[in-house]
Amino acid sequence: DRDWNLLDVRHYGNRPRTDRAMSPPVCLPDMIELAEMLGKDFPYVRVDLYEINGKVKFGELTFYTTSGFDRFDPSEWDYKFGQQWKQDWTARRFATTQPDHSPVLN
Repeated sequence: DRDWNLLDVRHYGNRPRTDRAMSPPVCLPDMIELAEMLGKDFPYVRVDLYEINGKVKFGELTFYTTSGFDRFDPSEWDYKFGQQWKQDWTARRFATTQPDHSPVLN
């Protein structure tokens, strides 16, 4: 989390938890600011940033981590992370279709 507390996740997919204490990056406030800026226009995105030699380095933007197939243990973390997804599911995405039945975005 933002305060660098270890979350109660035993494992995610096939990645086991580590209980090894890790110091937060020196650039953590800058990394949080950058991640929020990069992710502001998306309903959900994981922003991978790294601190190398005291500088923030960009890794990638991930929109569907493991295509959504991996699960958390304990399972309530699936719900907690899912709650972070900001999506208007009531919005119509396709108004009409073209003669070849391909969607026309509105």
